[in-house]
Amino acid sequence: MESLGAMFWKHCALFKEQYALAFRTEHEVRRITYEKVQDLSAQIAAGLLYTGMRPGERIAICGRASPEWVLTYWAIQLIGCIDVALDPEEKLERNLSVLTLTECRALFLGEEKLRRPFQQSLPSLQLYDLSWKSGISNLTDLCQLQGRKRKLPLRRLSADPASIVQTRREEEGQNIVLTHTGILSNLARVAEAVPITLKDRLLTLLPLWHTSGRTALHLTFWTGSTLAFPSSGVMEDDLQSLRPTVVLGSVEHFRRLYYRLKEGYHTEGPVSLFLRKLYFSWSAMVNQSSVFLETGRMALRSGNSPLQITETLLHAIFFVLGSVLRIPGDIFIGQPLARELGRLKAILVGGQRIPADLDDFFQTLRIAVLAGYWLSETSHMAASRQLPAPGQSARLLSQTVGPLLRGMELKIKNTGGDDVTHIPGQRGTIFLRGPGIMAGYYKNPVRTAEVLDSNGWLNTRDRGYLKHSGELVID
Repeated sequence: MESLGAMFWKHCALFKEQYALAFRTEHEVRRITYEKVQDLSAQIAAGLLYTGMRPGERIAICGRASPEWVLTYWAIQLIGCIDVALDPEEKLERNLSVLTLTECRALFLGEEKLRRPFQQSLPSLQLYDLSWKSGISNLTDLCQLQGRKRKLPLRRLSADPASIVQTRREEEGQNIVLTHTGILSNLARVAEAVPITLKDRLLTLLPLWHTSGRTALHLTFWTGSTLAFPSSGVMEDDLQSLRPTVVLGSVEHFRRLYYRLKEGYHTEGPVSLFLRKLYFSWSAMVNQSSVFLETGRMALRSGNSPLQITETLLHAIFFVLGSVLRIPGDIFIGQPLARELGRLKAILVGGQRIPADLDDFFQTLRIAVLAGYWLSETSHMAASRQLPAPGQSARLLSQTVGPLLRGMELKIKNTGGDDVTHIPGQRGTIFLRGPGIMAGYYKNPVRTAEVLDSNGWLNTRDRGYLKHSGELVID
């Protein structure tokens, strides 16, 4: 399999006239084509080569999601270096520890307040400002260095490390090593579950230093779609101005949107607010019947007791009648609210269990909730609800993280160590194996051996179970 840099180079040439990035300035929405991203990244990469950087060396990025972050990331991949992603909100001591452990030679910094602490603590580290402004070493300086005619990209072996990323967990020494093969293999499976096209625009509300945010970054350049960055704290503004079709965020992001839309505005009268709450309450019951019918249909295959048949029949009747009675609400409440969300057709959320009320709310507005099972140790994700695609039916069962991605293997072990994977509803610890599994924790073989055995099985330390329908539920 090719490297990340080779994939980027090939896809930029393939989609060169498409817009790769979109962002808001004070007065307008600006866009950058794949051809321009390729050119700027290549210039930065050539500048890094001119300064003496070589394949396999580590370069850190510490900043918020931005076009400059993306350009720098791809420049690092083009020259075969390993990016070390730092959280700008993390404690300084931890970031310094990561930089020292990984022996980074350079750091791209997007937070001016951190410049002096980094300079004082690591004076030998080459610092670049993650911007184009003059006065300090920055992207402009790299682009102007006399090395631009060097051949790009320099290819890496697919099994080589591509990235070292931090985990959100508090334990020290958990800097995850991801390979080119692992990232690209998992990405190919994610693209199957979330079929994005050239016409789609992904708005990411998650940081690019973490693998959750990189899901949007990698998926964009894999599919030729557009990656958009938020510009304000109000999601509705970005939904209207940037017009994304898919939003990648956390439960907290979508809960704020949920409250603003469901609870209404202060200018609305009491009758309007009452009808809106009634509509969503009724829709929740209809949605619950839909979930029961989906899981009940699978359960009936393994047993057909009179009670199961009767219960399934009653839910079927209620679902049909409830859907008919909901039509006026869809027309006068649901559709106007959906228009406030612009072109949004799906939300992608993981890392936390999505509450039932949020699931019902977006499902009512005909917006697919692509809840997934995200782990940094699996490169992007291990399971996800699925949008319909040619040869693939929709798998959007509420309160689940969907089926496992193709190629991912699962074992569920109970407290006694017994394998209960194939017993629906039996809870246990989740073990995973697949091509996206990490290479290990950087320079920490002891910790690696605790979670990753010699056969490639990763102990996620999460608990869950499988439903009759094959969807995974995380406790």
